[in-house]
Amino acid sequence: MSERIFNKNFIRIFITTVLVMTGNQIIMVVLPLYLDNLGKNPSVLGIATSLSALAAMIMRPFGGILADRWSKKMVLILGAFIMILGMIGINVIPVTFAIIAMRLIQGFGISGATTAQMAIAADVLPKSKLKSGMSYFGIASVLAAAIGPIIGIELIYGDNYTWSWMGAILIFGLAIFFVSTISYEVVEESPLLIGKKNYEGSIFWKFYEKKAFLPSLVQLIIMTGNAVIVFLPSYGRSIGVENVGWFYTIQALTMFVANIFVGKIIDRIKNPLSLLIPGLCVFSSALFLLFLADSSLIFFLAAVLYGTGFGINIATMNVLIMSFAPYDRRGAASSTFFSSIDLGFSIGSILGGIIIGTFTYKTFYGISVLFPIAAIFLSLIVFRNIRLDQE
Repeated sequence: MSERIFNKNFIRIFITTVLVMTGNQIIMVVLPLYLDNLGKNPSVLGIATSLSALAAMIMRPFGGILADRWSKKMVLILGAFIMILGMIGINVIPVTFAIIAMRLIQGFGISGATTAQMAIAADVLPKSKLKSGMSYFGIASVLAAAIGPIIGIELIYGDNYTWSWMGAILIFGLAIFFVSTISYEVVEESPLLIGKKNYEGSIFWKFYEKKAFLPSLVQLIIMTGNAVIVFLPSYGRSIGVENVGWFYTIQALTMFVANIFVGKIIDRIKNPLSLLIPGLCVFSSALFLLFLADSSLIFFLAAVLYGTGFGINIATMNVLIMSFAPYDRRGAASSTFFSSIDLGFSIGSILGGIIIGTFTYKTFYGISVLFPIAAIFLSLIVFRNIRLDQE
């Protein structure tokens, strides 16, 4: 295998990931508008979103096992194909039950696709470039977050949403094409099934990877605080901020820079705490600024810190999850990590709804600051003896 990070297979899985995540972003942005246009009650969106997240969380461990024991490529292809079927169903049968059912099905699809794509990226990177390569891999999701909403909205023509759904279908189809062109053989010095010792004697550890569990627990806490992003448009309007959408643009740009930064220096870092602690401090500062925000200036300054801090966090975690997972358990490690993201985001969203409904937006944003702070203290325990320069 080439010792270059951007070898032909890595480029293909990078493009595949951009496409998969762009298609998913189109769905996330267009679906609320589509439901409004159909005159559906907002509760339909809430139910559809919750069930989709629940399905993703349930499917991830099975997707990880399938990826490790069957084929990562086929799991990704199957996931993208399920997303296509869901798009067709939403467009052809625009009734409440069908839309909810399609989003439930798509939860299974996106979980399989995202679990497999991270594991494939780790497989096709040369061992000497795994840490920096996984940092750069995070840029794919950032690019998708920047372009997906734009594509989805631009394809809407008046009351006609068909072109948006067709655009998403085409994008997922291209993802299937690109991943199907990937061909590689994993070469490792360690014996086959070295990861087997990580799950012997326990059904639970067949589905989840032990070495990814504690880092994923840290990420779960972080994602609980990250759920503030769900309520951002309404919160921005409540404090008089115009053009709230610029928050997402600024966040994407700073996350892009953060991923590049981590990729450049990760091979010279000995302990992950030297990246995680500053990143979490910046992220908590962003949440604190959002709590204090009473003007557009403070609101958008928070976006800079938000993208920087969260970008450093997610890029470093990508490295940690894939660097220390046994190669035959990378699918399980990926599913463990993404399950923590699903669960944390779901918990944060539920808590946010309860707190905002009972108190105010300000109360929720103030409480959210506590989650990255809690993650800092847990990180000091989990990562105190971890070295990134160990083989």
